[in-house]
Amino acid sequence: MYTIYCHTNTVNNMRYVGMTINSMEERWAQHVTKARLKTPDANSRMLFVEAIREYGPEAFSHEVLEVAEDCYKAAEAEVNWIKKLETATPKGYNRRSVNGVSKPRVFDIHFNLRKLKKLREAIMNDRNLDSTVALEVHAKITDLISCLEDLFQH
Repeated sequence: MYTIYCHTNTVNNMRYVGMTINSMEERWAQHVTKARLKTPDANSRMLFVEAIREYGPEAFSHEVLEVAEDCYKAAEAEVNWIKKLETATPKGYNRRSVNGVSKPRVFDIHFNLRKLKKLREAIMNDRNLDSTVALEVHAKITDLISCLEDLFQH
């Protein structure tokens, strides 16, 4: 299950819409951690993370917008909510999109594809794993790769 959520800055009413396979609370904690770390990576330059730094975590309210069963429906729902709530810059914290998918999300998809392919290969080469378990995990990872490749190509 995927959760599409909205975090609203209660000071300026700007919003950020995102999706996660975890709970909204877990994802919020990750955003706050990134804001506190102040590392010079791409995520620290995200408008939303910068806003958490500037206004503090307590300045945000949180809302689950929708729950989707698979990544296709979740990605579509996220884009629809970004449009509906007008959370793309400059009105909100979501970066402008390319073909309906945010630029950072495209890079995330590509990065995760590489990681999943390496993991799938490692699982099939691990002689210590039960072959039935290895095949089940391999199949699930293959499904995820297929989903991410579809998202990356749209």
